[in-house]
Amino acid sequence: MKKRLQLFIILSGTLISSPAFSQSSEFLTVNNIKAKINANSLFYDQSSSGPSFEAPSGSGSHSIYSASLWLAGKDPVGTIKTNVNTYYNSAQKIAGPIMTSSLYATEGANWDKVWKIQCQEVQQFIAWYDAGIYDALNGTNTQITNFPGYVIPTSILNWPGNGDISKGQALNLAPFFDRDMDNFYDPTSGDYPLIKGDEAIFFMYNDERPFYAGTDTHSPMATEIHGMAYAFATADQEINNTIFLNYKIYNRSTVNYDSCYVGFWSDFDLGNYADDYVGSDVNRGSFYVYNGDSNDESAFGVIGYGSNLPAQSVTFLKGPKQDNDGIDNAVGINSNETINGVGFGDGILDNEYWGLERFMAYGTGGGQFAGDGDPITETHFYNYLSGKWRDGSQTVYGGNGNSASSGGTILSKYMYSSTSDPLHYGTGGITPSPTNWSEVSTGNPPGDRRGIGSSGPFTLNAGAIIEIDLALVFGRDMTGSGPQAGIATMQESIDTVRNQYNRGLSSNCGSGMITSIKNKQHKDYSSLIYPNPFNKELTINYQLENNTATLAIYNLVGEQIKTQTITQKTTVIDLDNEPNGIYLVTITDGTTRISKKVLKQ
Repeated sequence: MKKRLQLFIILSGTLISSPAFSQSSEFLTVNNIKAKINANSLFYDQSSSGPSFEAPSGSGSHSIYSASLWLAGKDPVGTIKTNVNTYYNSAQKIAGPIMTSSLYATEGANWDKVWKIQCQEVQQFIAWYDAGIYDALNGTNTQITNFPGYVIPTSILNWPGNGDISKGQALNLAPFFDRDMDNFYDPTSGDYPLIKGDEAIFFMYNDERPFYAGTDTHSPMATEIHGMAYAFATADQEINNTIFLNYKIYNRSTVNYDSCYVGFWSDFDLGNYADDYVGSDVNRGSFYVYNGDSNDESAFGVIGYGSNLPAQSVTFLKGPKQDNDGIDNAVGINSNETINGVGFGDGILDNEYWGLERFMAYGTGGGQFAGDGDPITETHFYNYLSGKWRDGSQTVYGGNGNSASSGGTILSKYMYSSTSDPLHYGTGGITPSPTNWSEVSTGNPPGDRRGIGSSGPFTLNAGAIIEIDLALVFGRDMTGSGPQAGIATMQESIDTVRNQYNRGLSSNCGSGMITSIKNKQHKDYSSLIYPNPFNKELTINYQLENNTATLAIYNLVGEQIKTQTITQKTTVIDLDNEPNGIYLVTITDGTTRISKKVLKQ
């Protein structure tokens, strides 16, 4: 069967076998934000040493100068290890997978790139390939008829699904649908990239590759980070003004790390960088930048936002998994509880994920105290990630967050939380006075702002993987109502983004979607595969258009557990012997492909 299917594919499409050049940076351009993704940094334009997070797209104004993921933990003897970076040309975080150390000099440059792809490319490939399956089963020519001259895009052919294990690289790298479950990415066998959004850019880096511009003094963790930046093209302005980030962190070492924190660092430049403020929204799991005065002037070669002022957030949609403790931790302010995580208080044991647990802003004190300033050592980075100042002093509520400058005594996990923490989670249940702490109330002079939002603690064992999801939400007030007006717009957008995320917005492209091969009007097929959830049997109620259709069911890891030809409108599928879990049901008739997730319980 596989040889026959291969023949159909080669005859009806042109296969490009030579590797195409992948760029060292690409732009997300599908929605209202134009964001540059580099092989080893986010949103920074190394050619101009300027920002590259244009919001809105085409305006010439930018809201973020540079951003990066930070990771730190302790090895079994208590030594702090990090995988951190700030700007594009700083040390340590370097593109590509971990490999045999002697090969970085010759192989490393092959990985100084990112991989951009659009959902419509994936959907068209699936429809084309499935048409070949249908033809192979039925002796028809729908693939040739419906896809004349189809060429598999280079974005699919050159997807970095596999590493070379003979070179010390992991076998599985970028995520892909493995149709024949052989663990090797091969589009000619029906494999395709698993991406999120309407447009996505995949990137990866590690902390073991020697830094090409100097000697890095940090102690690497032997961690490999896979990232996917993605966006949606939609009429929903809240989603249209958002860039999403998914990170998977792989511990490729033999070391178990404890007391770990992961965070997202950002050097915010909201138009004119010299008049910014920052804050945090505890309930919404976000930190953000807004303007410190009523007019964001154009200056320093950048275009300001004028009097219609925005706010830009970093929102933690889902942080790292909390260490198992055998209970369902509640939504609350006590130990192992939180108010902005995922899975807390839902009746399920050990499915809790942290949200935004800390926010530190530095540089706001103008060098008034020793703990302020850019991190340099592992200890500096770890202190910021764990909610302390660079020198290890505690963060306190009020003023600039440092007791040396403010005289404060109440410890706080979040700086400048305004009125977003009515349960006083950040102060351990202690009611501070006053309850509205912001840069405005403190009277800070506006200026350049950098901050780190973090999540944890958690354990990262050898061979383990953690995953986090972030949303960068841009909101703008167009009424000229003052420097803080954009915050309310941003907060409304965050609520929409989180609701959509909780409803499955970030599901993989090609999963749970309907693809019309002949560009027919999309229909709602949700009632045709039922019940969902189901216990033993699924009913398929499908109106045949070509006398027969092909049904296939896959489990969550991509194994095909059942396939059969449908010859009547109603078909009952017995899955009583299959374990509980999520399954993907696909129906293909050469004209239309339906794909739907179902839950057996």
